[in-house]
Amino acid sequence: MKRIKLNFKDKSLISLSGRPFGRDIYEAQIANNIKDEREVILEFPPQIVSIASSFAQGLLAVELEKSGLDNVKRKFTIYSEVIGFEESFWESFD
Repeated sequence: MKRIKLNFKDKSLISLSGRPFGRDIYEAQIANNIKDEREVILEFPPQIVSIASSFAQGLLAVELEKSGLDNVKRKFTIYSEVIGFEESFWESFD
């Protein structure tokens, strides 16, 4: 199992949005760290309290195209100290 603590340079960010921004974070922080991993935990910093569906969809777009939503949900666990964050993240794909 691989745990990736996501890092955002702008420490004042409390919300994430934008499909291109999500893709950029995937390419910079996730893509090269998950080769051959069957389980991955994506840990969001505590100051991030919400995300737009566009960010979530961009973040996992490459994985969704390769494997489909069900397999992506099995592979990735979303972790945040914010209550309801993981549910909100996955609701972005409904």
